Amino acid sequence: MPVYVTDFVTVVIIPFVVEFLKKVSLPKKYAPYVAILLATIYVAVSKWLGWGGADFSSALDFIMKALGIGGISVLGYDIVKTIKE
Repeated sequence: MPVYVTDFVTVVIIPFVVEFLKKVSLPKKYAPYVAILLATIYVAVSKWLGWGGADFSSALDFIMKALGIGGISVLGYDIVKTIKE
């Protein structure tokens, strides 16, 4: 499964969105779940809009792509959190 530029942009944006939501009122313990949820929404929307990153044909491909982007986003979130401290 190839990786596209939109995937990289999403991986960079999700940690900042999670940080913003934490500042608004999101409890810290839900931050990784929100990152995975945002990645899943991105994958679903990219499939619906026909973007380059939506080249999966089965539910397993969809789940793996969402978990991959979400997992990398959680890692990015942790890096951003460490840099801020």
